[in-house]
Amino acid sequence: MTAGTASLLSFLFLFVICCSLIHQLSALSFNNISTIVGGGSFIGDGLISTNALLNYPSGMAMYNGDLLIADSFNHRIRKVSFSSSGVISTIAGIGSSSFSGDGGLAINAELNFPSGVAVHSNGDVYIADKSNHVIRKVSALNGKITTIAGIAGETELNKYSNSLATNTTLNSPQYLAVNSSTAEVIISDTNNNVIRKVYLNGTIVTIAGVYGSSGYSGDNGNAVSAKLFNPKGIIINSIGEIIFADSRNHRIRKISKNGKITTIAGTGTAGLSGDGGLATSAKLNYPNSVALEFDL
Repeated sequence: MTAGTASLLSFLFLFVICCSLIHQLSALSFNNISTIVGGGSFIGDGLISTNALLNYPSGMAMYNGDLLIADSFNHRIRKVSFSSSGVISTIAGIGSSSFSGDGGLAINAELNFPSGVAVHSNGDVYIADKSNHVIRKVSALNGKITTIAGIAGETELNKYSNSLATNTTLNSPQYLAVNSSTAEVIISDTNNNVIRKVYLNGTIVTIAGVYGSSGYSGDNGNAVSAKLFNPKGIIINSIGEIIFADSRNHRIRKISKNGKITTIAGTGTAGLSGDGGLATSAKLNYPNSVALEFDL
């Protein structure tokens, strides 16, 4: 079981972010849409989610019937509990944009435009704390928050190769995924134009892209030699392949378990075309997120 930047199709519903709203489409009838949470600004903890306000919600993840939301401009991670009639609450962040709180309760910590959220099968929540340039974890056991990758506020130290993740700089990491079977965390290190992996022992490695170099190259070769351009949404499928939105290359790309990279959608030219044809012949326009339907 893996979790990523957006929910897999869960409970036969698909959740769609639009502006400051989150909509729900029934997988049984895609003609039916309803708003489940949001409206701009911040209000509503302890209320039914449709009475709450969000401010630029970004990544989402599902866990045990709850929807987790990176409420980016409110600097919070929020949870909609469908088992409790859709009540919304904050699980991390106090609403101010800064960095604080490591070692304490996540609800007392400060985040800075969090953009991605993922959940391990044990309930641990991982956060791409984008403008703090770190990845943080909220423990399911005690609700405490820690930094697992990156150095808060630092992007330019050029520490990036096979070292401890907490001694390595990231640059605006926007999305992430967690492999529940291995506890590895996969990070879209967006402004460094690379995909990184954090192992259970805390070591970080680059698994795709050339650090600090943007562009497009490398399909059918080793992912670590390929060029990416602002990678964003990322997921792990059931066989361990990594799929991500190579946003400014206008492509969806896949890293196989053997480390090879391929394009699975998009021609590299921005636009809208190709419905009904091969995905690799279609045009995309700055794709931002990816999700799997019943896992592929």
